[in-house]
Amino acid sequence: MEDWRAWNGLLGAIFRSRCAVRPVVHSIGGFLGAGKTTTIHRLMMQSDVRTGVVVNDFGALNIDEALIASRGGNVVGLTNGCVCCTIDDDLGGALARLCAVAPGLQRIFVETSGVSDPRKTAQIVALEATVTPGRVVTVVNAYDFPTAFKDNYLHDTLKRQIVRADYVMLSHVDVAPEPSYNKTLDALQALGIGCARIVLGGQEDETCFTLSTDSTFAGP
Repeated sequence: MEDWRAWNGLLGAIFRSRCAVRPVVHSIGGFLGAGKTTTIHRLMMQSDVRTGVVVNDFGALNIDEALIASRGGNVVGLTNGCVCCTIDDDLGGALARLCAVAPGLQRIFVETSGVSDPRKTAQIVALEATVTPGRVVTVVNAYDFPTAFKDNYLHDTLKRQIVRADYVMLSHVDVAPEPSYNKTLDALQALGIGCARIVLGGQEDETCFTLSTDSTFAGP
């Protein structure tokens, strides 16, 4: 019995040491077609920060096979040191797997589903002792948001995702007609999202992830 306890304690110490530097976990939300997956791919491939990613479907990330260094179950390691893991309905388990197979991760991005509230995901993250809660970022498609926001079936979901975020990241800015872009900004401001909480995807990606990890969100 004493030997078993000693062994169990050793395993626990090893796990804790691997996650001694707790990675910061950011939740990225947005409605279907907003550009969440594209954003995560860009953040993962264009940064020197060692990054973990929890996604619903790894295939949707469209990673070049040449960049895949290893595969094991639902965890994929890339040649740049980043690690991807599918969520499989168990966010806590996915975070634990990332910590276990890739000690030293500095941050983890969690992609939420298109209709979910990314703030609720962040609340689950806050219960995990091995990570540090980070930002909640909602991606908004500046091309078609004005139309979607007027849809009675989508309005409440879009509003909830936006007002409960720390930052709103605008996507498709390069192809959005000026009227659509301006209407998107007007709608965000009407929801209380000031310029300080709006970033441009592809141009200011790191702005909302490199600041203090204290949440700017003050709502429920």
